[in-house]
Amino acid sequence: MNTNGAAKDGLTAGGGMLRDHQGFHKANFFCFYGDGTNNSAKCSAILDGLNLCNTLGYRDIFIHSDSTLAISWCTKLAKPPWNILVWMRKICDLSEQLNVSFLYIYREGNKAADHLASLGLKHKSDGAANTITDKTPKPILLGDCLNLPNLRFKP
Repeated sequence: MNTNGAAKDGLTAGGGMLRDHQGFHKANFFCFYGDGTNNSAKCSAILDGLNLCNTLGYRDIFIHSDSTLAISWCTKLAKPPWNILVWMRKICDLSEQLNVSFLYIYREGNKAADHLASLGLKHKSDGAANTITDKTPKPILLGDCLNLPNLRFKP
């Protein structure tokens, strides 16, 4: 599962894309969180993604995030700030139940989740993207299924 959080003008949202081991889309979500920070949005998105996996009965999950801070908090390599402890406790509890591994990825590899988080900010609501009619995730999902790399260019 790829997750991401976004913040703009003090408002936050998150999103995530659940795929199988071959890159095929299984589910997605976006959520509007209201006031907050980018870090709280990223942690909330991880928690929402884990809750979705739990609801759908998935176990042995790899969470991919482009936030080194969120990954270090989830793997207990760093202590989170006090205002994120509530999410981190819930994330840790679910992680043990679901056998979760956390992996850092570059932003370029997290475009689908980034798009979903932006939908949460745009619509200021919760929901899911239709991967048939929404043109943004289509090439990302196709590239993942074909094992095409996400390239990172230096300006």
